[in-house]
Amino acid sequence: MIPHKTENIKAICDNYENALASLKETLYNSEYYTLAESSVYIAYNRRIHRYYVLTRRDNTIPLNENPRAGEYYDTIRITEIPTSSDDFDEYIRAQLELTRLNNNLSNRITSDNVEEEEESVETRKAIISSIIYIQNPRVADKEAAHFEYDQGNSEIAKRCNARITEKDDEGTKLTQQPSKLQENIEHILSDCDIPTEIAKELAMLTLADRIATSSPN
Repeated sequence: MIPHKTENIKAICDNYENALASLKETLYNSEYYTLAESSVYIAYNRRIHRYYVLTRRDNTIPLNENPRAGEYYDTIRITEIPTSSDDFDEYIRAQLELTRLNNNLSNRITSDNVEEEEESVETRKAIISSIIYIQNPRVADKEAAHFEYDQGNSEIAKRCNARITEKDDEGTKLTQQPSKLQENIEHILSDCDIPTEIAKELAMLTLADRIATSSPN
């Protein structure tokens, strides 16, 4: 668990897609802080190889300014949505009012309060989804894999390279065909309990390093 009292963990997810769905539900249900520097975000933790969805009261403390510093050594923030009342709730309220105005101008005035409320809820969800769509970098698994690999310095990277070297030394040489070597690396990583998509990206990083080191200068 990320040890900082200004954060609440809403979910721990096996993959980024599930983390993104959890982040959406957190925002849909208004389960977030609205202070000046608050936010909801997805972070990846390489101690447990999982994604966190967190709500934060105060994001003035930088999470990744120095990835090797103190309590945040094993955590990288990937997607963040600011949720201060001025930035988030006010924007949504303004968009809802604009939608109602457009409906009125289009003579789509609802006479049923329940129907109007349901429409507002769905419109609010659509607005939140659009905010996430705009801010979502869509490179989450690659970013997490680079963080896991740590330029070949992480325990995962060292373990993987040691296993490959061990197989070479045993005379059961791994094939040099890139696609097969990648499959072998993914298989080696499968017992590390790493999310599948991240394992694939890690395999590509490992493969690229091995090709680079084995190529003549």
